[in-house]
Amino acid sequence: MKDRIYASKVLLFGEYTVMDGGSALSIPYSHFYGQWLQDLFERTNEWGPFLNYVSKKRSKLCTPVDLNFFRSKLEQGWNFSLNIPVGKGLGSSGAICAAFLDTFLQKPSVSIELQRDLAIIESFYHGKSSGLDALVSLINEPIRSDRGEIAVVNMPGKIKDCIYLLDSNVSRSTRAYVDQFQEKQKSLRSSSFADALAGLSSLAIEHFLAGNSVWQIVQEISSLQLEHMDYLIPISIRPLWNLGLRGSKFRLKLCGAGGGGFMLVFAEVPLATRSLEGFRLTRLF
Repeated sequence: MKDRIYASKVLLFGEYTVMDGGSALSIPYSHFYGQWLQDLFERTNEWGPFLNYVSKKRSKLCTPVDLNFFRSKLEQGWNFSLNIPVGKGLGSSGAICAAFLDTFLQKPSVSIELQRDLAIIESFYHGKSSGLDALVSLINEPIRSDRGEIAVVNMPGKIKDCIYLLDSNVSRSTRAYVDQFQEKQKSLRSSSFADALAGLSSLAIEHFLAGNSVWQIVQEISSLQLEHMDYLIPISIRPLWNLGLRGSKFRLKLCGAGGGGFMLVFAEVPLATRSLEGFRLTRLF
């Protein structure tokens, strides 16, 4: 097993629209990570359902996957240790899928084929996956996805806005909220909302990577998500979300699937607090 860590990820922009080919920017967040360790025999059986699923999907993968080899490593006591909070939107399943596929790769590099393999494997957890989260964890670089094209990007030398992670203190199932979002979209007569969100996400990424402030764009995203995606915002968070939109100090937006887990908080200047209305804040950069 390779001596390295698989970082968690933060999807800065592109939540949900990325599944339909929209622009998205995801970055590694090494504060949380997973790694292979030996002498963890007691957790070996947890791989059973996952490996059975991969076995059924193996013919669709571009990467040759030797499940007997992998099982032999588990029998030797190797297993995956993870400190990424599960159900919090930071890519715990992506890290697992990245670490699994990495055992069969000589030197992973960004490619559509690798992303598709990871999407197929991660669908075990979510039902539908873009594969972007797992690819970020595998490559350990910021990646932009846009209209089926993916590329490693450079972070701006100076981040103009202050960005935080806010823990909603609610764990959730990504699959449940992805399914709910897709059902909601089917019932809508017009895709204008999705188009507007995709356009704003793309614009935010362009400004962010250019080293410009995204404060005004995030305000529009925050308003749009509150209006059309309120079912993805925990009830306990909604008063704070509204407070942010009414004031001038911060704005909230979804971080991944929503429904709980972490939310993103944007501010023009550093917030002189480590919490908002009792919810813990962690500076992202």
